[in-house]
Parts: sequence; structure tokens; C-alpha cells
Amino acid sequence: MSSKVIYSIIVVLAISLVTTAFPQTDQYVKLSGTILNKCNNLPVPEAKITFFASESNATTGVNGNFYVILETVESVKMQVTKQGFKPLDLNVSFPSTAPIEVRIEPVQGCGGTLTGTVVDRCNNLAIPGAQIVIVGRTDTTVTTEYGSFFIDIRDVQQITLRTIKSGYRIWTLPISLPADQTIRLEPLKGCQKDTKIELELEMELLKINIYLTDIDEKIESLREWLQDPYTGYPDLARRVLDLLRDRNPVGNSIPLEVIGGKYKFLIHKNPSDYLRNYPDQEVLRQAYIKAWKDKNPDPLINTFDEIAPTVEQSARKY
Repeated sequence: MSSKVIYSIIVVLAISLVTTAFPQTDQYVKLSGTILNKCNNLPVPEAKITFFASESNATTGVNGNFYVILETVESVKMQVTKQGFKPLDLNVSFPSTAPIEVRIEPVQGCGGTLTGTVVDRCNNLAIPGAQIVIVGRTDTTVTTEYGSFFIDIRDVQQITLRTIKSGYRIWTLPISLPADQTIRLEPLKGCQKDTKIELELEMELLKINIYLTDIDEKIESLREWLQDPYTGYPDLARRVLDLLRDRNPVGNSIPLEVIGGKYKFLIHKNPSDYLRNYPDQEVLRQAYIKAWKDKNPDPLINTFDEIAPTVEQSARKY
């Protein structure tokens, strides 16, 4: 057999093998896409994709992507399954060259309840009648007379919450559900300092052996802080007054500034934020005891009732 004949046979066989390994485009179609979590739009890895009436299937990668070659058809039915998610069946029509995006829903569904309270940022008082709006949706409600609200949202995980009330600045924040949110609205005129309130608080504190500070240069600053709700000191003063209501503290007087510092140390946060958000009277009690011990190093007095006995306890003692 001549060399030309042998060469022709090899070429024909090579072409046949290439055609078999790489199907022609009129006989096969390519399908690619991404599987996403319906709730948060994140990719879903290791999701199984089954194509009915076909031997082909696919599994998504770490980025939720998949790629498969199918025999040419007008449409194909596919099912996406993944543990923890609801199975999803859908039809894909051809020709389709663009990658597809498929969103599957977790078994427990999306979203959850949104609860919270709307208060005045200046005085921490509840704001009734404030409008609670979910941006881009019809979900809405109005706060109760106690400033509280509740909305149940089950089809999305991420929302943008907006609160509107006449006389206050509009408040907007993205939130992940479920959530319990305290919303502090700022008056359009801002928070007004009140020297009368500062003077009353200072006088009431002196009655229970508490002064503002040990540092003379800081007295005026502390008085300004007592006028400004943003500092947290009006709240601190009122909570100390509540703590010692109907009690007669003994020993040397202690500074309010030190009580605030001890409280901040115990909770590792700024008291101006923490006192308004999570008023913990027990932590404040411990802060008061530590501040008192700094000024009264008496090893025989250790408990709160010994440091600040009630009026009845004082009467029995004397």
C-alpha cells in the first residue's frame, strides 16, 4: 500500500475521532449558570442538577457555577436539589447561550420577624405613631403607644428599614432578618440642653452623697454633660437616683464620674450608648459598690445594703 493511501486513512480516522470527542454545535447545546440562595443571593455550592430525559447531570462548584453539554432539544426540564433547600423544577428553552441564574429557597424559608421600639434620641422616651416602612415593599406598620412595632416577613432575608415621624429626621438602615431593632429618632431641631434639668439632677445627687467629679477643672464639663442626652450622663444620674431611692448611703461621698467609669469598665462599652440600650441595674449596683470602696476602704462594709441601707434599716439601727 502506498504511503499516500496510508496517510489518507490516518487523516480520515483523526477527523472521525475529533468529531466524536467534540460534538458538532447543531447536535449538542451548552448550558451554564449559577445556583443562588433565594434569601441572601449567595452562591450554593455542591447543589445537584438533574436533567430529565437525559443522562447528563451536573454539580455546582464553590461559586455555585455549573456547566453541561446536552443533546440538541427545544427545551429541557431540570431539577435542582441541595440538602437544606427545597427542590426546584424548571424548564430551560433553547437556543440559549447566556448563563442562567437559578435561586433556591431554604427549607425553613427566608426572613423572619422584625420587632423593635422607636424612641426619641434626646430623652429616650417612646414615640407612638411612627411609620415603619420596608423600602421597595408594601409591608408597613405604625408604632404603638409604647413605641413598639412588629412585622412578619417570610420571603426575603435582607431588607432596608425606614422610619418616618413628623418632627424627626428620617431614619434608614439595612437589616438582616430576623431582628429586634431599637430606633432612635433625632428631632429636626436637635437635642436642646436644659440647665434646669442639670441643676435638679445635681441637687438630687448631692442628697445621696454623690457629687460630679474630683477634678475641679472638669466640674463645668460634667454640668454640660448633664444637660446633653447624647453623653448618657442624664440617664446615668437618673438610674443612680433610682438605685438609691429610699436609701441612706453612709461614708464619704463619691463622684458620679467614677461610677460611670466603673460601669463602663464592667460592661466594656461606652455608658452613653449602653445605658440607653441595655440599662442593667445590677451592673450599676456593682459599679456603685466599687466606686464607694475607692472612697471608703472599710473592710467590714461590703454589701450594698451595708453601704446604702434602706430608710427602715437605718431607723432600726438607731
